Amino acid sequence: MKKKIFLLDTLPGELFDKEINGYLSPDIELVINIPVRKDLLCNLVGKKLTTPLQVIGQAGVGLNHIDIQAAESLKIEVINTPGSNATAVAEFTLLQMLALLHRTDWHQRQMRGGSWTKTMRPPSRSLNDISIGLVGSGAISQALLHLLKPFTSQVTILGSPRFTDENAEALGVRRASNIKALVTSNDMISLHLPLTTETHYLINSAILPHFRKGAYLLNTARGGLIDEKALALFMQQNPGWLSGVALDTFENEGEQFSTPIQAFDEALLTPHIAGSTSSAILNAALKVQQAILSKLAIKKA
Repeated sequence: MKKKIFLLDTLPGELFDKEINGYLSPDIELVINIPVRKDLLCNLVGKKLTTPLQVIGQAGVGLNHIDIQAAESLKIEVINTPGSNATAVAEFTLLQMLALLHRTDWHQRQMRGGSWTKTMRPPSRSLNDISIGLVGSGAISQALLHLLKPFTSQVTILGSPRFTDENAEALGVRRASNIKALVTSNDMISLHLPLTTETHYLINSAILPHFRKGAYLLNTARGGLIDEKALALFMQQNPGWLSGVALDTFENEGEQFSTPIQAFDEALLTPHIAGSTSSAILNAALKVQQAILSKLAIKKA
């Protein structure tokens, strides 16, 4: 009897064929683009099914959209591909860091209106002249560190409990003990960690006043790490305290997208595209494909 593999989403354009070809096998029945519903997991492990759901694969690192507890209780294994898009996200983060410092968004808006803006703003700050604080010590932070090597920025990392002073020394960075210590001692804060109950609203109304005046805040990780309402209120009540923010992830995304940060000119907003390079998404899809086939012990045709 064939084993079914459900693809909740597929890659766009030419990447579709490259992704699908890896699944083709006489032993597999492929079901593509099924809708995601709350009762989906329970329906797919029903007692009447001859081939109940065994594995959920996430092409990427984020699992916050999957009910992990429900999957575990139903004996469904959940796998992901951490690090598969680390280089893409790191590249995008560096891009946003430089864009914030040089206010390229503001200059472009003004010049499209016919203004020559070269002397309209004070000179930009250089990445060499600021200190950078990274929240998270995983693959993306380490890929970003590699890209930052040509610069002379001092980097501090707030990592997991497993991230020690020895780890920091090996990477050539400093280690922060908590989020307050990180934001008070750095000019630019960039988030690179998963969304969990512990990290939800890590950046909140209690932390924001501890940011350096003129600091920058970036989030290319997960929506929900920042309390967007608290951030908007802080920026409204304290104009210029944050020189700029760059957000690629939000609490409400897709068709439900909304954020109070839309109101601020100093905010760079992008639609969760940090990891969306063709090589990154194909790499993630193929890695999760290999993991699924391995778990199900299916041999390719």
